[in-house]
Amino acid sequence: MRLAPSPFPLLLTIFQAVVIAIGYLGLLTGVLEANAAEPDAAESGMKDYVEFQRGTLPIILTAPHGGRESPDKVADRKEGVLSIDRNSQELAREINAELKRRTGREPAMVISLLHRSKLDPNREMAEATQGDETAKKAWQRFHACVDAAKRQSFQAHRFAFLVDVHGHTHAIKRIELGYGLSRADINKEDTQLDASNAARRSTYANLSARNGKNISELIRGPESFGALLSRSGYPVVPSPADPRPFENDYYSGSYIVRHHTSKDFPGVDGLQLECCYEGQRDTADNRAKLARAVVDALKSFLENNYDYEFPQ
Repeated sequence: MRLAPSPFPLLLTIFQAVVIAIGYLGLLTGVLEANAAEPDAAESGMKDYVEFQRGTLPIILTAPHGGRESPDKVADRKEGVLSIDRNSQELAREINAELKRRTGREPAMVISLLHRSKLDPNREMAEATQGDETAKKAWQRFHACVDAAKRQSFQAHRFAFLVDVHGHTHAIKRIELGYGLSRADINKEDTQLDASNAARRSTYANLSARNGKNISELIRGPESFGALLSRSGYPVVPSPADPRPFENDYYSGSYIVRHHTSKDFPGVDGLQLECCYEGQRDTADNRAKLARAVVDALKSFLENNYDYEFPQ
């Protein structure tokens, strides 16, 4: 009599596959945990120069130009912009505090504590550090922290939105939003801008591909971040009321937003937030008022453009 084949080999094969899968998941978890711990494990001596807060919201705040520390062990930079963006660090902290008040959760936050005369994290390393070895380590920690925040947010939410907080002293007292596009790009008519490759070059490349919206709509349409922010009474460029900078001074977004958003990390979008001093960064009350407006805009923008609901 012919016996039925034993199910044992098949069961063994399935068991082995499960064991391998569990082992792989464990290895993957270990890699992710190691990556998440990277900024704290590496260059631990740089914590006095770069502050890192891990977040549970899909928002990353960076403040590269508000530091005040000027240790003698870090050489002075000789070239480039050396002045501080006054109270930009404090504005980033106020936005963080407002998000926590609204949601009970915090964004990730990376703050350079070094004065800009010592380090400029918003430039490539050579210009940022001008050869100083300690400044190089601080620069590396700053960007490693942003990378860790991106990974953590993407793992939890499948996207991240980066807001790089700055201050400007331009003659026109308005908030400037930088999307990695030049003034010449922003000055184009909507049809021209949309027909170009601007969306792919912008800090909204992922978002444009995600929801199919034209770049002109995303940066100056009726539900753009500029439109939402201007509803709180702030003049904003670009926005429906002020769509183009024309020949006036305008910050288009520099290294942080260009390097850490769409082109280099799928799922990450963002903008450079340039604020005036008078009426916006100068006093605690004005910073709190602006922070409320920024959070209002973030809430509406993220809920309108991502599959995400702000915690209450």
